[in-house]
Amino acid sequence: MAGSRNCLAVLSRELSTANPPLLRTGRQRSAISRHRAGPPQNDTLGVMIKDASTLSDIRAQWNAVRTLASRGATGAQIPGGPYVNFPPKDSRFYNLPFLLAYATLEQVLELLAYEGTIPPPKEKPTLHTRMNASQSHLPWQSFATVDEGKRRRNALAHDATLLDEQDCLHYIRAVEEELVAWSIIHK
Repeated sequence: MAGSRNCLAVLSRELSTANPPLLRTGRQRSAISRHRAGPPQNDTLGVMIKDASTLSDIRAQWNAVRTLASRGATGAQIPGGPYVNFPPKDSRFYNLPFLLAYATLEQVLELLAYEGTIPPPKEKPTLHTRMNASQSHLPWQSFATVDEGKRRRNALAHDATLLDEQDCLHYIRAVEEELVAWSIIHK
């Protein structure tokens, strides 16, 4: 039990410090770097994520979220990161895939802004400002639920306020519903 808490603490610490190698591939970091250099000169709406390799990387990340959130799993390979063994009986563990789900959502919104599908946020780019900037441009299924999950994610990331298993899975499903609706992932 103590070992699993230490593993979760290390992974959570890595996520909260936004360690890019844990969540992003080289192609994704390049796309994000280009985005920070300025938006593309194309204002037309297009396919949600145009770069096939980036889309594949996002889908691999989401498969890691699914694997980690599944009850029968005994371990998972985090894309670009280590293989993690975990005990599925400790409900606090579900906070890790919950954090990864919202990290994936933020990355998708960042890429959609870069590609011109949604406008970039007018303020400092955070998950909050990206979600608000996209609200009238994406077919959100349950913005309020995902937004509430974002507030709970912030409480976890900044104040170490853990969620229970049911809440984690509820918000993971809400993010998944959005990504499916946007044709980013498949059910």
